[in-house]
Amino acid sequence: MKKQFLNYLLLFISTIFIINSCSEPTARDIEYNQDQCNLCQMKVTDQRYGAELITKKGKLYFYDSVECLGNEINKESFKSEDIHSLWVTDYTAPKKLIDAKKSYYLHSEKMPSPMGMFLTAFADKATAEKFQQKNGGELMNWTELLEYLKNNKMMM
Repeated sequence: MKKQFLNYLLLFISTIFIINSCSEPTARDIEYNQDQCNLCQMKVTDQRYGAELITKKGKLYFYDSVECLGNEINKESFKSEDIHSLWVTDYTAPKKLIDAKKSYYLHSEKMPSPMGMFLTAFADKATAEKFQQKNGGELMNWTELLEYLKNNKMMM
């Protein structure tokens, strides 16, 4: 009886390990004032900004701004086939991470971002357009943002 119980326990524990090893890598909340930007080495402090890169192996990299994440992608520090997902903070929902590739970005001199490139992320186009109407600037998708960053170097 005792041996049978130990066998079941071992089978249960093995199953848990197998399930966990096959699970999808997921984002975790940024620990503001603790996590450090992988690109510029500054602490991530502003809860309206921040970004995250997750590798297929589940390794997390944090960024203090959209521009740091975008510049890291443009530098090709990571092979695209090794990247699982990219996340940015929704300006209108501090601390909330949203899919970087599905987000909209506003470049407006009236909305300073942590690295001084005036880039802000929004979860949807309608919200981004409302902020654009109020603050002016240029609206971009992810691909356009990366192109913008290639043409406008960040001062570090």
